[in-house]
Amino acid sequence: MTALTTLAASDNLLIDAVQYVLVGPSAVNPGTKTTGALCISKPPGQLTFKLNTLTDLGIQLPTSFDITFVGSFAGQTPAGDDIIDWKVNQGINVDITVSGIKVHIDDVVGDVLTLCRLRNPRSSDVGCDGVQRSIGVDLETVPGNTLTVNASILGIGTSIEARSVSFQARGGDHFAVKAKIHPVLDECGRTSLHQSFWVEVEGLSPGDVVSYNWSVKGAPITSSTTQSSIVVDLSGVSSSIQVTVTVTVNGVAQNFQLIFRPDDDLTVKMKTLQCKLKQLLNVNWRFNPLWDPLRDLAVRPYTNQELSTLLEFAEKIQENVRQQLAMSKES
Repeated sequence: MTALTTLAASDNLLIDAVQYVLVGPSAVNPGTKTTGALCISKPPGQLTFKLNTLTDLGIQLPTSFDITFVGSFAGQTPAGDDIIDWKVNQGINVDITVSGIKVHIDDVVGDVLTLCRLRNPRSSDVGCDGVQRSIGVDLETVPGNTLTVNASILGIGTSIEARSVSFQARGGDHFAVKAKIHPVLDECGRTSLHQSFWVEVEGLSPGDVVSYNWSVKGAPITSSTTQSSIVVDLSGVSSSIQVTVTVTVNGVAQNFQLIFRPDDDLTVKMKTLQCKLKQLLNVNWRFNPLWDPLRDLAVRPYTNQELSTLLEFAEKIQENVRQQLAMSKES
């Protein structure tokens, strides 16, 4: 996907702030203006969005209206950024009264040029509806943008201008690479000095091109960093490490992280005891769902050998549980 198509696919524009210089009569409180952060919904698949004169731009008029921006591709910079020309040519045709004088608002015209570039890897942010969005494109205005509201007072033309309009924004959509990092544990759930991690990528289709790039903070990687799994040397590591993988699917990249803490000695001992207990139960405790103690013990009572085996089994369980309780008190 290109920056242009990614922007068109976005359904949210997250604008850090809009800055402009308002020029006009004193009634509109002219001067340098800076809005707060804005989250603007836009139709996916289209290069268009709207800003309200009052709620978004803070222009004080007796009436407010939406300004519709329609974008089109205007070329590329030498650095490869797409240039988007957001044009405004909108009839308003509204009568208002300012200080007892009738003012007719004719239209609003102008354009805003922005640079558009892919965000690689993608990140995530909260959209206008409170739902996570995948941020795949960045917008940045170039200098010299002006919007003009044309009006007439008693038949004499006048205007209000928003000069030097500038902002930075991010385009978000519902596209996301879905993946999760998994640590490889042994049959008892214990970590290893040579710890492996692998990433599970969901929703892949035949023909999808997938690549990986791993990094770890807090421990060295001892394997390739461009496969679906890695091996990390945890020798001498007792604190948490940060495992990160960038998964790229068909040119769209996204970061995934896992905070992983190696087992300490006490945890290893506890997991080992729990594992032995499960093995004891699995090997020795074979429950017959059709067993009836009143019937079966009367027909075939336990032999001395079977009773000795049960006693040995019970003593092993008792000793295992006693050790686990002691370790729990230590921790």
